[in-house]
Amino acid sequence: MALTYIDDLFMLQVRLFRLAQVRWNKNPKECVAIFNKYDINSYIEKKTSLYHLKKPRHYIQALQDC
Repeated sequence: MALTYIDDLFMLQVRLFRLAQVRWNKNPKECVAIFNKYDINSYIEKKTSLYHLKKPRHYIQALQDC
């Protein structure tokens, strides 16, 4: 079964959340607060096509640069 756009987006958001947690050394609650404060999930949704072109190590840098 192929993934839908929503499934793909959700998986990308989860992946970036986990990468951010590790990179920023934050617990889940702290990371949720940051994602909510800066509306990062909306940003990820707008830039979804760009993330598919980058390697994983570039994901968090792109978020930090936004």
